[in-house]
Amino acid sequence: MEIAGTNILLPTMMVGNYPKPRWWMGAGFANVPIDQFPGDSISFEAFQDAIAGMVRDQEDSGLDIISDARVLDSDSPYVSIVKYFIDRVDGIEYTGSPLALPTYSTIAAPAAVGPLSRRAPMLMAQLKELKKITNKPVKLQYTGPQAMVMALENQYYDDPRDLAFALAKVYNQELREMADHGADVIQLDCASAHVASGFAVALVAGLEVDGNRMRANVEDHGGYLASAEVLRHLSAEHGKHRAHELVYAASMAGRADGLTLREALEAADVPGVAAMEAAGVLDPSRAVAAAPAFARRVLDER
Repeated sequence: MEIAGTNILLPTMMVGNYPKPRWWMGAGFANVPIDQFPGDSISFEAFQDAIAGMVRDQEDSGLDIISDARVLDSDSPYVSIVKYFIDRVDGIEYTGSPLALPTYSTIAAPAAVGPLSRRAPMLMAQLKELKKITNKPVKLQYTGPQAMVMALENQYYDDPRDLAFALAKVYNQELREMADHGADVIQLDCASAHVASGFAVALVAGLEVDGNRMRANVEDHGGYLASAEVLRHLSAEHGKHRAHELVYAASMAGRADGLTLREALEAADVPGVAAMEAAGVLDPSRAVAAAPAFARRVLDER
């Protein structure tokens, strides 16, 4: 996979919340303003230090992609996963009924009381600090729009779908701006996966898929996307652990020597290469499984 102009066979990264420094958690200065930090503020210096420490931890661990580590504010999970992002969207007030989630049952829900629009960038401050500190590719993590819709009480839109798609437009603007400013990977944490595909249509509106670039990525990796399918095929005869040993050794040696997956398997004397090729096991397109069918279904429903 090509990340920030560098080919990485299996990019590694952190997913989710990274443990924050004890001095940050619950401190009065542990907040990120909606507009921008005063340049000489204690809160800005603390914010920089917190991100720098977590970036160094990730680099020392050998991760290929450096995460923002969710440096938001406060020590409340509600603030971290909901309120921080909601506060950066106009058209929302905290006048709703208590949230129906056990942990937050005494907290008034944010309510959509007018047309939604982005009030301010959500993770621009985090992105700028990441780009200053590390030369590695960087990732931003968002509480996704579906999860946010679940937390919102609709007091304005006639249809809940209208609320969802209005928020999707807010996220679309945000993600495009972050990509333009150098975010290499963007992670959306969303619940309700059963409707995620349809919701994603509005979220990524205007983004273009470069088919030639995607195919070039596959071809540049010499068919190694099919290694999981090869592993599954060999496991039936040799057992999972032995199959893993065979595929891993062949793949690592092949990548080092500039070989395709097929050439690497043959060079390592992995049995049944010709039979696997005949059966289509070495075809990288099988790695996408049912994704094309799901994509066509969503587009047809639109």
